[in-house]
Amino acid sequence: GLMKLGQADQQQIEDAVLRANGNMSTALQTLRQDDVERQHFELFTELMRLSYARDIVQINGWVERVAGMGRERQKQVIDYSLRLLRENFILHMENDSLNYMSAKESEFSRKFSPFIHEGNVHALAEAFTLAGNHIEANGNARIILMDLSIGVIRLLMQKATAAN
Repeated sequence: GLMKLGQADQQQIEDAVLRANGNMSTALQTLRQDDVERQHFELFTELMRLSYARDIVQINGWVERVAGMGRERQKQVIDYSLRLLRENFILHMENDSLNYMSAKESEFSRKFSPFIHEGNVHALAEAFTLAGNHIEANGNARIILMDLSIGVIRLLMQKATAAN
């Protein structure tokens, strides 16, 4: 039954069953949650890469995909993004003991964390929080997400301060 889950490979299934103490129902739930997390990770990394490249055409495609997901999923993507921004700032500050990331997140963050620093972390967190609040208030997702993306472009371009 678990192999039918599509993208889950043998190792992921074994890990999920192990974490669920052999309970298949819990293992299925774990695999679904892992799949959602993987999608959120892919959306976050894609937005960061496109923003760094200032690729507005591709960002527009990203905005369209996320806008089509429904408010609850959009909010989950925003919340996940806030968590990963926090993790990258902590990694940038070289405090690995406070990091809670998967292997895939850590691999991306080793390269990405230098771009999240004292000069932009607060503004980035505010931008994502504001976008989440506007989505919750039933704002136009396309406008909210495009505005967020443009803000991310601007904030990623900021250099770390000399104190760093």
